[in-house]
This record gives sequence, C-alpha cells and structure tokens, in this order.
Amino acid sequence: MGEAEDDAAPTANVDSEMHNILILPSAHVPLQDNAHDQLKHFCHVITCKMDEYNEFLKQNSVVVFAVNYIQNRFVAAELCTEIGKLFEILNVKTESEFNKAIEALQTEADTAETVENFETVVKNWNAFIEGIEKDLDAKVGPVTSSAND
Repeated sequence: MGEAEDDAAPTANVDSEMHNILILPSAHVPLQDNAHDQLKHFCHVITCKMDEYNEFLKQNSVVVFAVNYIQNRFVAAELCTEIGKLFEILNVKTESEFNKAIEALQTEADTAETVENFETVVKNWNAFIEGIEKDLDAKVGPVTSSAND
C-alpha cells in the first residue's frame, strides 16, 4: 500500500463524519416504520414549523426572523434532519434518486395521496420562503452577491 492510499483514508473518514453531522439525523431521532408514514410525518413537521414561524413573524420583524432562524441556520438544521430521515427511509443518496423514489410512491395506490400532500407542503414551504425573501427585499433591499458592495 502506498502513501496516497494512507492519505486518502483519513480524508474519506472526515468526509463521512461531516456528512453524518450535517445531513443525517442523529441516532436518537426515530424513523417511521415505512416511507408512507415518514412522508406523513414530514408533512406534519413542516406544516407545524410554518405555523410556528408565522406566529413568530406576527410578533417580530421579518429581519429578526431572518437573523434568528435563517442566518443562524436553525431552519436549515431542522429541515435537513427531516429530509435526511426521508432519504434514509427511501434508501437514497442523491436528489435524483429521491425524485425517482417519490415518483414510484406516487404510482402506488396506498401512497399516492400522501405524495400529493407532500408536494403541496413543499410548494407551501417554497411560497413561505419566497414571501420571507420578498419582505426582506422590501425592508432592507435585495441581497448583493459581492462582498465588496
């Protein structure tokens, strides 16, 4: 075995550990029994989070929400945990594989309605985020992509 192989092993291990830290749910977060139940759970969690965030926004500025929840990656961490559970229960690793698995579930009679609900929740989430971006643009102006601006 050469030095190149020895050097690659620690890097692969670090990459794997980072993947687990950033994407996959921790061991104490239970998965549902099947994809159907996990999709229902995802829809419930995301709907509850949107309700929670909308309540926060009634009491606080969109700027405060952006700083406390989005910039601090609180929203991303919660969302990634739930998406990680879906990826795990569907046994997929890429967005493409995930989309194929969802399409397959959509053709099954017992999961088609749940997939439709999932797609509605995702659309509602996207609309919620677009609303946040629109409100932020109105209050503080559009985001610039240059650090020199």
